[in-house]
Amino acid sequence: VGPTSALGHRALGLFQSREGDAAAAFAELGHAGELYDRAVAGDPSNVGYTASRAAARAELGRIRAARGDFAGAIADYRAFLETAVQLAARDPSNLERRADVVTAHEDLGDALFGKHDLAGALAEHQTAADLQRALEHDTPGDALAIRGERASALGRAEERLGRDLLQLGRDGALAHFHA
Repeated sequence: VGPTSALGHRALGLFQSREGDAAAAFAELGHAGELYDRAVAGDPSNVGYTASRAAARAELGRIRAARGDFAGAIADYRAFLETAVQLAARDPSNLERRADVVTAHEDLGDALFGKHDLAGALAEHQTAADLQRALEHDTPGDALAIRGERASALGRAEERLGRDLLQLGRDGALAHFHA
């Protein structure tokens, strides 16, 4: 089992997801995850295989969340988060790995919000905002560049916090929104 076949299944799954064929995308991404599991088992020290396996889990989580399967999405996002934290700990200077941890907390928070676990969502979104602030503090300019399309990652995290706070009815929720 090679990583090339896993990469092919993952690429096909991503394409099918973009084309709106969630069932086919889910099947391909699931198969990619299984192949990455085998590749990681054969070479546990290979960070590329481990990161790709985690990315496949995150992508499965996004499909599950879009289908309303928040329990499944939460499981996928927790697996993604666990791996993202491990990879970032191996190389704290790797901004992409640290940004993955932020993304994992955001995704998990979104799924918890979808499942109406507002306290859990708030905790994950607060963690994401705190980690994003630390990332931007440690590497001004670079942190946002790494996160690419998220021109204002901190602003997005704070908006999620504000949404969570409003749902929970907490005072000061509007302070998390920026004009």
